[in-house]
Amino acid sequence: MRGLRKTLVVAGACALLPTALAAQAAPASYTAAQAEAGAEAYQAHCAECHMADLSGGYEASPLTGSYFASSWGGSPVRQLLQFVRENMPLYQPGSLDEQTYVALVAYLLQRSGAPAGETPLAPEAEGVVAPTR
Repeated sequence: MRGLRKTLVVAGACALLPTALAAQAAPASYTAAQAEAGAEAYQAHCAECHMADLSGGYEASPLTGSYFASSWGGSPVRQLLQFVRENMPLYQPGSLDEQTYVALVAYLLQRSGAPAGETPLAPEAEGVVAPTR
């Protein structure tokens, strides 16, 4: 009886696991307008080091492609937003307003292949960075 009880508990936990993982792994949402604003902000504040095409340069890492995917893929989007907010622009970290940082991350999501949606990206957003390119 004890073995059956353990089996049922394990089976029940396994049945719930895909639902829990799917909820955790939902891609972050952003709007096309946020990504458009982020593209403008990127050119003004980021392109000098990370290059206009996000390929990276000097000591600045690429913000697209396999490097970005391996660095941030699967990470909570709020973690990426926090990193950008606390570290960028390089010589003036934290100097942009919150809306600009959110727009920049929306632009990074767009450039990594995540589709825009109806729900705006928010500073404490749920969801993960899910690059497709």
